Order: sequence, then structure tokens, then C-alpha cells
Amino acid sequence: MRGQVPPSVGTAQSLSRRTGVVVSEFLLTREVADLLRTSESTVRYWRYTGDGPASVKVGRRVLYRREAVLAWLAGLETAGPVREERAR
Repeated sequence: MRGQVPPSVGTAQSLSRRTGVVVSEFLLTREVADLLRTSESTVRYWRYTGDGPASVKVGRRVLYRREAVLAWLAGLETAGPVREERAR
């Protein structure tokens, strides 16, 4: 049975139908690294320190919801350098 999906689990499509969760919404660590143009080890380090995008562990896999990664990235954006006003 190694390498086969148990009938109770089904395919990604059947999981989507049963739960309403679209499996393709989730990214693997390497896909997040590719999206952010960084290494997998950097993404793993961010997860370890709590500085990266939200993730979920399913068995031995770490998955990232695409929307969570994009929201995390948007939260890092800045409008430019912050200038302090001088006291007059």
C-alpha cells in the first residue's frame, strides 16, 4: 500500500469537494521560496523564528496558504524611508 492513497482519504479533488478547501491554494516550502526568490532554508528559518508567513503542518509537510503568503508580504511593504521632522 506504500505510495497509494487510502480510499478513506481520496484524491485532492475529492478532498476539495468534501471540505470546500482547494488544495491548490496551498504552497510547499520550496514554492514559497521560489515565489519570494529566496532559499528554502530561509523560509524554514522564518518559520522557526515566527517571522515568516503563517503555515500549517500536515503530517510531515509544512503548507502555506497562498493568500497568507501574499498578505504577509504586503505587510512588509513600506512607503519609503521614514523621515523625522527636525525640532525648530
